[in-house]
Amino acid sequence: RATATGIFNAGSNLGAIAAPIIAITLVPRFGWQAAFMVTPVLAVIWIMLWLSLYRMPAQQPRANDAERLLIESDTVHVKTTPVKWRNILPHRQAWAFMAGKFLTDPIWWFYLFWSGAFFYEKFGTKLSGLALPLIYIYVLADVGSIAGGWLSSTLIKRGWTPNAARKTAMAVCACCILSVIGAPLVPPNMPGGLWLSATLIGIAAASHQGFSANIFTITSDMFPKR
Repeated sequence: RATATGIFNAGSNLGAIAAPIIAITLVPRFGWQAAFMVTPVLAVIWIMLWLSLYRMPAQQPRANDAERLLIESDTVHVKTTPVKWRNILPHRQAWAFMAGKFLTDPIWWFYLFWSGAFFYEKFGTKLSGLALPLIYIYVLADVGSIAGGWLSSTLIKRGWTPNAARKTAMAVCACCILSVIGAPLVPPNMPGGLWLSATLIGIAAASHQGFSANIFTITSDMFPKR
C-alpha cells in the first residue's frame, strides 16, 4: 500500500512540474496575471476530462474482467455510515496522524512557494532560468515518494511488522531531510552551486514525500477500514 501511495503522491506532483514551464512561457509575454488566469482554465479542463472518463470498476469499459476482479476482490464489507469526529478524536492514532501532518505539510508548501525566490536571491537566477531547477526538485520528490513507500513495503516483505517498517522508513526520511541545511551555505559564486543547492533541496523534498507516503498509509494499519 505504501508503494501505491508513493506513486499517487508522485503523480500529484505533475502539476508542480508543469507550473514552472507555464510560468516562464506566459509571464515574459503576457505578465504575471496570465499565469493565474491560464492555470485555473487548465484545471477546469482536467476536471472535465476526469468526469468524462472516470467510472466505477463495474461500469468502466476500459477495464477487462481480470482487472475488475482484482479491484473488487476485497471481501471485507465496509459500513458506509459516516464516522463522526467525536468518535475519532479520542483515539491516540488520530492525534498521531494529525500531529505528523501538521508538522510536515507546511514544510512542503515552503519548498513549493519559496524555492524560486531563494534561487533568485542566492544565485541571481532570472525567471527564465528557474524552470529546470524547480522541475529537477520535483522529479527528485517523485523518486523519493516512490522510494519511501518501497522501503517500508520491502521491510514488511522481509518479516517486519507494519508498525516497525513504516516508522523506520519515516525515520530514514526524517534524517535525510536534514540535507536542506546545506542549501543556503552553498557559495553563490561556486561553479554548479545552483544545482548543488537544488539537489540538497530536492533530497529534502524527496524525503518529505517518502515520509508522506508512509504516514498516509499508516492510517490503514491503525484504523478499521470503515
